[in-house]
Amino acid sequence: MKLKKASKDVLSGLEQAKRYMNLLNVSFAYATNGIEIVEYDRTTKKAKRIENFPTPEELWERKVAYEGIIDPDPLKVPYKIAERKKPRYYQYIAVERAIKAILNGQKRVLLTMATGCGKTYVAFQIFWKLYHAGKVRRVLYLVDRVFLREQAYNAFEPFGNARIELTSENITMSKDLFRNLSNTLFKER
Repeated sequence: MKLKKASKDVLSGLEQAKRYMNLLNVSFAYATNGIEIVEYDRTTKKAKRIENFPTPEELWERKVAYEGIIDPDPLKVPYKIAERKKPRYYQYIAVERAIKAILNGQKRVLLTMATGCGKTYVAFQIFWKLYHAGKVRRVLYLVDRVFLREQAYNAFEPFGNARIELTSENITMSKDLFRNLSNTLFKER
């Protein structure tokens, strides 16, 4: 939303609001001068004056209908937020796109993200939402470095006893989360 002075035309802030909409990958942008409100809807590519801001529920219904999301339940599951670590905007986008791809039947999803941008955090949030919506029961999280093993295991700590560190001695299917702690499961040739 872009707020302009009441003396300014409400449309003068719409282009800036649309730029933010594109950066955040959201479907709706709003501009107001405190008197009038203009909504830009990316789904229809139209701007219109409105009396009141839509409720979050109304926006959600419009988004689900436009994107053809058959089962939006995993997307409704709240993020697991710990110690003031809210997802960054690009993490929200990655989580949402991955979940949508999975719900649309894709068996493989590749997320390409830069070093240090929270790939483990994104993976955790994807599984958190799918797990709590009842869409997946098990996950195998593979890494190629010891410090990434520890990072991932710690990141998935909210799952408590549902996770296990896999070694050649304790392979079991009674847990929901798995982590390999040794090279004995996957020997190099």
